[in-house]
Amino acid sequence: MPAAGMEILADSLNTDLLYAVIASVLSGMIFGFAGFGAGLIMSPLFAVIFNPTDAIAIVTMTSTTAVILLWPQIRRRVQVRESLPVALCGAATIPFGTYILLTTDVDLMRRSIGGMVLLFAVIMLLGWTYRGPRGSIAGGLTGMLSGLVAGSSATSGPIYSLYLLSAPVEAAVTRANILFVSAIFPISTIVSMAAQGAIGRQTLIRFALIMLPYASGIWVGARFFRAASDRLYRRAALWFIFAVGLVVLIV
Repeated sequence: MPAAGMEILADSLNTDLLYAVIASVLSGMIFGFAGFGAGLIMSPLFAVIFNPTDAIAIVTMTSTTAVILLWPQIRRRVQVRESLPVALCGAATIPFGTYILLTTDVDLMRRSIGGMVLLFAVIMLLGWTYRGPRGSIAGGLTGMLSGLVAGSSATSGPIYSLYLLSAPVEAAVTRANILFVSAIFPISTIVSMAAQGAIGRQTLIRFALIMLPYASGIWVGARFFRAASDRLYRRAALWFIFAVGLVVLIV
């Protein structure tokens, strides 16, 4: 490794990295169990530990790693017709979200997103379920909004997850649909950020240092999911969304 790279690596090995590793393990466990939510933990914490731009880049790259690890489970159960409109329309709007990230106050945006997520979680915990049309239009609109949020703050999971959670299918299929969308969004975000010069050498080194702890957390979370009932999965996912929305709003 060149001298400059060694210097960056040495600077990265500090207490902040330890905090980031702890956050990544916890986030991986949540993602491995629920199929979403990792960015909701890592994005705000990494923004404080590192900086907002690095935080979004690292969260996005770890999300890509997570989907690669879980791809065999996704492929067996995913409903392409249900999830593809969400994924494609989201990918189309992610570059606009990335532009917002690089030009707008990220903290203000995160608080706004926290309020929206909290509202959605309350509605569904009270028993409301989306019963409108579920075709390409509804999925596409969900994806467009999710893409804007993904590119700007990497916290779009609850938006498309709440839409997909309302489908009348078993938990394993819901989880696969959510993971399928989660596979497309990070790739599009990485491409968009790289094109706009937002991913540097230090970002890549930080990502490399937390990747293994994050993958370990995913493995543990996935093991817990196999023992969970449909009802437990849905309630746990919704309560998690509620808690994160509240924390992001007030912190």
